Amino acid sequence: MEAAAGRKRQREEAAESSELSGEEEDADYVPYVPVKQRKQQMLQKLLQMRRKVVSEEEQRDSGGEQRGDEDDIPLGPQSNISLLDQHQHLKEKAEARKESAKEKQLKEEEKILESVAEGRALMSVKEMAKGITYDDPIKTSWRAPRYILGMSEARHDRVRKKYHILVEGEGIPPPIKSFKEMKFPAAILRGLKKKGIQQPTPIQIQGIPTILSGRDMIGIAFTGSGKTLVFTLPVIMFCLEQEKRLPFSKREGPYGLIICPSRELARQTHGIIEYYCRLLQEDGLPPLRCALCIGGMSVKEQMETIKHGVHMMVATPGRLMDLLQKKMVSLDICRYLALDEADRMIDMGFEGDIRTIFSYFKGQRQTLLFSATMPKKIQNFAKSALVKPITINVGRAGAASLDVVQEVEYVKEEAKMVYLLECLQKTPPPVSNALWLPRARRSPQLGAGWQRGRGRGAARLCPAWGRAQEGAALRVGAGPGAVAAPVRREGTGFSGRRALCQHAQAASAKVSASWQVLIFAEKKADVDAIHEYLLLKGVEAVAIHGGKDQEERTKAIEAFRDGKKDVLVATDVASKGLDFPAIQHVINYDMPEEIENYVHRIGRTGRSGNTGIATTFINKACDESVLMDLKALLLEAKQKVPPVLQVLHCGDETMLEIGGERGCAFCGGLGHRITDCPKLEAMQTKQVSNIGRKDYLAHSSMDF
Repeated sequence: MEAAAGRKRQREEAAESSELSGEEEDADYVPYVPVKQRKQQMLQKLLQMRRKVVSEEEQRDSGGEQRGDEDDIPLGPQSNISLLDQHQHLKEKAEARKESAKEKQLKEEEKILESVAEGRALMSVKEMAKGITYDDPIKTSWRAPRYILGMSEARHDRVRKKYHILVEGEGIPPPIKSFKEMKFPAAILRGLKKKGIQQPTPIQIQGIPTILSGRDMIGIAFTGSGKTLVFTLPVIMFCLEQEKRLPFSKREGPYGLIICPSRELARQTHGIIEYYCRLLQEDGLPPLRCALCIGGMSVKEQMETIKHGVHMMVATPGRLMDLLQKKMVSLDICRYLALDEADRMIDMGFEGDIRTIFSYFKGQRQTLLFSATMPKKIQNFAKSALVKPITINVGRAGAASLDVVQEVEYVKEEAKMVYLLECLQKTPPPVSNALWLPRARRSPQLGAGWQRGRGRGAARLCPAWGRAQEGAALRVGAGPGAVAAPVRREGTGFSGRRALCQHAQAASAKVSASWQVLIFAEKKADVDAIHEYLLLKGVEAVAIHGGKDQEERTKAIEAFRDGKKDVLVATDVASKGLDFPAIQHVINYDMPEEIENYVHRIGRTGRSGNTGIATTFINKACDESVLMDLKALLLEAKQKVPPVLQVLHCGDETMLEIGGERGCAFCGGLGHRITDCPKLEAMQTKQVSNIGRKDYLAHSSMDF
């Protein structure tokens, strides 16, 4: 019995313990959730986390603005919306975000432009102090032909569109497509014809009528497009009219003033004016006198012309300031002012001088500004000095001439000098021939090759000469063996080879004496080193830079212009405005620090419709932002981009072209915006370093 009772008790205890364990299991039980439901819950958690992160970023970027864009983008599957519709929706959202980034960039750029904009207008102190402003342009007696005035505005717009002329301003005069219709005298028309100028260029079609109408003007056109004639011909006509009405007396004048940034450019402009004035005098019209006032020359010589009364004056800012302060020159009757390469003058630090020169004018003047590169910042600043100005733009401001074939090559610093000779051989004789002739004197085999009339050595050294040799012989007036004819068969001796080389030089000069090369370098020491190296190699070369005296610079320029020398080595002093029609090749020994200087340098070739080559050496020493600008310039002109530039990327390409303007508004570079402008950064650094150092008693800072 006891045993049975014990078993019963055990069964009851076991039952109680099983009940207790069941209750505990019920308490820990987690209901089963289907996989689909679990995924949905996980997506909701991720979406909440993403919204939180996005809202924090927006608050950091835009000062607490909440963004509700993402509410409409569920991350789970959307069976009722097609994938294409979803893609379009996401694309629109991304575009909206990009637009907001562009707007932010534009606002930032406007602030930077305002901060760097010149506080004072480009006016004299007297005009600003008295509040003198001119509302109407100067009136002139010139009128366009009646039948042109009678044409519709639509016709004028068609002409402008045909020649790619962009015009801004009020009351724009009509474009005129011939010099005869511009009412120039027969003497000037003959002079233009002698120079080979039959029809006006696009900048002349619109620019000359604008100036003859008395309007203030900003003229922007690529290098070699004939900007100099746009402001020289009208000033000659205005001065001729004044002389006919009332002859100029002693010490009177000038009536027209042209300011240039460099002495060489001033001398060139003076020569052009003298040429047309001489033609007018030969036709029996009153003589017109033009004075040249530049540094490095005797003031006494310059004053001789001024004493007799001058109609026109071409000057550099420094010498003109000196003469004005000494009261040797008066601008009392001056009514015509042209600033050539205006943006470069302002950049070079002549802005204070120009402002001071303005204070010597006694009345309203017609002001003209010309350049190939004029960024928006300079245009806006220049407009403060003009009365209802007309801006004429042929092509983009700062664009390279399309007549120049641009080649960019990676050359190590230590290999530049040697590689320079290889580049010179891109040019036909006499340049490349000069490199071959010294070797011909030393090598009997090459001399013998010349004797046989084949010139294999020359062709090997210079492929261009090899192709031109046979044509040379034919032009000289004989068959292919004509070059060797004057030389005796035993001409392998020194005297025979010398006669051979002399005859070869004469033949090559007859073929292409007009081929010349211009080499640019940043530093004066590099110019001297290149010049010496080329002379040692037998190349007829001359050099100019700011360290040489004016007489030496003038002789070098004249020898090069007359074709007596084949190569000119120069700093940027020769890059602005100088016109050498025979230059077929420009070599940039080093990449300039600003892309504007590059445009001016390569613009020395490919002028007046001719084509030319520009070779530029680059290496790792070049600033990356300038190389980005160079790459953009090559792409714009549809030129070949070398691999070393192709690998350069500037991030988001779309950010380079916003606000209707591509590139930098401060320096005109296409490869960056003003927020990353190296020129602006360098200027600000210089200003900070010069704080407290300005000499307020120096004459450059005096405005009276």
